[in-house]
Amino acid sequence: MAMGATRKGIFWQLVKEGLALLTIAFIPSAVIFANLLYMEVTQGSEIPPDMASRLLFGFVFSYAVMAAMIVVGISFPSYRAMRMHPADALRQE
Repeated sequence: MAMGATRKGIFWQLVKEGLALLTIAFIPSAVIFANLLYMEVTQGSEIPPDMASRLLFGFVFSYAVMAAMIVVGISFPSYRAMRMHPADALRQE
């Protein structure tokens, strides 16, 4: 806020950073999991369509649950950051 950010801008900046970290970690883990599933369950043959849809639903659902946990977890510290006066923040640095 000392640099001109609004209270809502601080909240969304922290949420975006958390979701960016989630995405960076989720993409490689999803690729590794898909390869393990492909090699272990299907033993080298094609993935059946029903299994592919369940796999996609599982990826989307787990991403959504983790994103919701991140938003809830970030909301408490961001609320404290929004309530802090700019002069106090500059004094602590």
